[in-house]
Amino acid sequence: MWAAASAATVRPVPPTVLQALSRSARATLRSAWLAPVGLVVALARFAFLLPTQLFTLAVLQLAASSWASQHGLLGLPAAAAQGVLLTLGSTRFLSIAAGLWLCGLLLAWALRVAWLAGALPTLGRDLAGAPRAPVFAPGLAYGFARLLPSAVVALLLELCAAMALPAATVGAVLVARRGSPFLAAPLAAAALAGALLVAFSASALGDAVLARTALRGEDAPRALARAAIRFARRPAAFLAVALTATLAELVLVGSTRGLAAVAGASASHPLVALGPQLMASALALAVAALVELWRLGASAVLACHVDAAEAAAFSPEGGARPA
Repeated sequence: MWAAASAATVRPVPPTVLQALSRSARATLRSAWLAPVGLVVALARFAFLLPTQLFTLAVLQLAASSWASQHGLLGLPAAAAQGVLLTLGSTRFLSIAAGLWLCGLLLAWALRVAWLAGALPTLGRDLAGAPRAPVFAPGLAYGFARLLPSAVVALLLELCAAMALPAATVGAVLVARRGSPFLAAPLAAAALAGALLVAFSASALGDAVLARTALRGEDAPRALARAAIRFARRPAAFLAVALTATLAELVLVGSTRGLAAVAGASASHPLVALGPQLMASALALAVAALVELWRLGASAVLACHVDAAEAAAFSPEGGARPA
């Protein structure tokens, strides 16, 4: 009886930011084989957007040459520019280009969701310290449909946050034009800082929703509600994880691209510099994938740990599972 009473009084301590980052770093290093997979996914997502670019370049080049040849002005830049402008104003061209672009974006987003459906369970097993098991393929095959609604919720959060920065910029311009010049700069700085805060908050909340769905099997509404509660309790922890991962990605990816620029500048021929630049770009994509896994793992530690309310569900008699 004393043991049951003492167990009932025990409350799990939520992990700190440093603990979440360190646990996620260890799990990411154990799952480092996901980085090449993330590299392939990033290249495939880029390939999905190539048809739009190739279509646009081909149509504009054809329009410029045909317009100049029809009017006997072949070789004149003004005639080519006029053909390009007329093509850009065509409704058919804009509709086809927009359709290809939206399809490419949709396929790229779906491919990222599929990668997360397999990578998050693998990362969660390493976070829990469980024995290694092939969970990437089952997660990819059976977890995609479950993760898709939560990914839509995370995408909507990011889109709403992306609208905050233009709205803040427009508001700052209006204040600068109509308001007092002494209050324009502080208000503009506050608006921009608030927009950045909203953007980081939406990104952190979206990561928490994805983590709870992938690791705890919750549907999108419940995952959003529980993730919002966790974020509301410790917003500074989630924002610190998001900011740390963003800074790490900027430093690591920027350093990799800087090495590629140095290698390209020291080469005697552009073809000689192509190899190091391609290798550096691939390395930058792999590093970005690892940093993304590190961020998602830290967010999962903060969003999926068992708190006091969930620990109360483990009664000695019933043995219920946490909600």
